[in-house]
Amino acid sequence: RKLLILALLISGYDSLIPQPQNHQKGNAFYHINPAIRRIVPSNCQIISEAIDRMFNRSFQFMKNSSKILIKGKLNFLKVHVKYCKDSSSKKEWPNESMNEFYHLFINSTTVYIESDEVWGALAALSTLQQLIISTPNRKLIVPTTWIKDFPRFPYRGYLIDTSRHFLAIPIILDHLDIMAMNKYNVLHWHIVDDQSFPYVSVTFPGLSKKGAFKQVTHVYSQSDVKKIIEYARVRGIRVVPEFDTPGHTLSWGKSQPNLSTRCYTNGTKNGKFGPIDVTNDDNYIFLSKLFMEVAKVFPDKYFHIGGDEVDFSCWQSNPKIVAWAKSHGYGDNFAELQHYHTKRVLGIINSLPQQIRKQTIAWQEVFDSTSKKISKDVILNVWKPLPIWPLEMASVTSAGYPTILSACYYLNYIAYGSDWHLHYQCDPYDFEGTEEQKKLIIGGEATMWAEFVDGSNFIPRVWPRSSVVAERLWSAQHVTNITDMASRLSDFRCFLVQNGYNAEPVNGAGTFCNVPP
Repeated sequence: RKLLILALLISGYDSLIPQPQNHQKGNAFYHINPAIRRIVPSNCQIISEAIDRMFNRSFQFMKNSSKILIKGKLNFLKVHVKYCKDSSSKKEWPNESMNEFYHLFINSTTVYIESDEVWGALAALSTLQQLIISTPNRKLIVPTTWIKDFPRFPYRGYLIDTSRHFLAIPIILDHLDIMAMNKYNVLHWHIVDDQSFPYVSVTFPGLSKKGAFKQVTHVYSQSDVKKIIEYARVRGIRVVPEFDTPGHTLSWGKSQPNLSTRCYTNGTKNGKFGPIDVTNDDNYIFLSKLFMEVAKVFPDKYFHIGGDEVDFSCWQSNPKIVAWAKSHGYGDNFAELQHYHTKRVLGIINSLPQQIRKQTIAWQEVFDSTSKKISKDVILNVWKPLPIWPLEMASVTSAGYPTILSACYYLNYIAYGSDWHLHYQCDPYDFEGTEEQKKLIIGGEATMWAEFVDGSNFIPRVWPRSSVVAERLWSAQHVTNITDMASRLSDFRCFLVQNGYNAEPVNGAGTFCNVPP
């Protein structure tokens, strides 16, 4: 076979994000036949569609000045999945125990992908997409490669907040596309909060009619939600809803009479409202009906019940609530009153019909605020920053709770200059604890609270900075080289720009993306 030598340096050849667990690279490259034959399982529609998406994207472009070998042509793309039954009549759903292991190797005439489940094959295609290079004459080449890869943590989440500022559906879909490129597998959708209630409830339509910023344009209908869930599904991403209570619910109270606590000043109503009135049994009837609907709309097993930042001052000012707390043995311990609410909400979730019953996630306050511990199957979401979070991780895992770390991945905190290295250097295992404690950590979560982002700046604010968190949660613990990541991050940013995403520069002056017209 004739060897062709090109005087070109490959941009992206060794720039994979996240870095695979096991990766061997050859020195030779192969052209990809434009008519490459795809051999995929006949009952695995999700893979066929993913391959179509991959080849419809732009690939990374070459730079100049180093010799490479073009050894031949790849004529086959073979994908073998041990188990996949995905079609229009039966769908595969990403889940908390999905197997994302894959084997990718490229040699001779064929790209081979092997996985036990469809989710591993999707991850392999995400890797392959980053390996393929586009030459100046628009031919596609790829290096000889051998990869065996799997995630370090099963839960690699991304929180978006659509209450403080609304995010239009195209922005969310773009975000899901880039999440999939980075092998994130959970969209934590903080869909409602004090500021607005954009979720359109069929059971309680007044929630969005009175609670959303604007009808029609600033709401998510049932069909909108289903579209987002399906878009995420075929990319191997779960969608976990958060309906935070008892705090962060002011928008709820605009349509639900007696839901929000009336606040008092010196014994007189002051016109302000606070958390849910947890002493009103009618409010739990309302929550039961709402959560029943939400559990049907969102098929994932996980449901985030919130529980953070409950301001007790309104409860403390309200004579009715104070009297109720004393008569029920809580005295003036309003943290125990929150615990009472948490138990009731957990009771609602646990009483859902078996086919839609959920496992709950809650913010760390439901653990911190009381000596009465909640059920050990609740997943605790640790979010408070240094110096608190290492101590908190040690505390919640020593108590036996499965745990997600968000604390050092708050990407809404920004500083002048390059700040991504702070998130990259933070590891979920960075606390004093036993091996058994660390086994309880199911993963971590990048977060983008929306006080200062909306559709105009969401994508550039989060990408490619979020890629460093993706690598921390997927790749081996020892993959920590800042200089190497800086180079790969610049390459990935250019890949996003080539594909029409407004990803921001993250490494300062002197870098640019040489994107051909």
